[in-house]
Amino acid sequence: MTLEQFYKNKRSHYVKLMKARAGSPEAAEDIVQEAFCRALQYWDSYDPTLPLEAWFTRIVNNSLKAYKNMEKGHSSEPFDEEEVDGTDCRMLNKQLWETIRREINQYDGEHYEVLSLYFEHQYKPRDICKVVDLKYKNVETILQRFKRDIKDTYGEDL
Repeated sequence: MTLEQFYKNKRSHYVKLMKARAGSPEAAEDIVQEAFCRALQYWDSYDPTLPLEAWFTRIVNNSLKAYKNMEKGHSSEPFDEEEVDGTDCRMLNKQLWETIRREINQYDGEHYEVLSLYFEHQYKPRDICKVVDLKYKNVETILQRFKRDIKDTYGEDL
């Protein structure tokens, strides 16, 4: 899949994710558009053996960070596509974090969105409910089952 096809297919998904974090629909649109421009600029840094969505998500998060810095009046840091790396999990060892990412990528639909928002974007369960049309209890259940499965499979608590 080309970057352009990916963007056409996923743009509305990313705008929806950014609305809650950016504060307005217009800001969300700007952030996602900026992320796409950056993705084009840094396309040669993409490793096709890894999921395109994870790479683009890091770029979107960096665009959000730059937007927030600009909004606060701080100069934006130079762009680094590796800067945001899904970080409540920063404390986990790198191998476990890669395992968690692979496990999350096995899901699709609402489960994928919930797990991705929680682990990669540090959303709280209540905030996830605002983005994904699920009740709080359902979000909690998805997270608890995933954590239990990781513990049962890999012996690690999340």
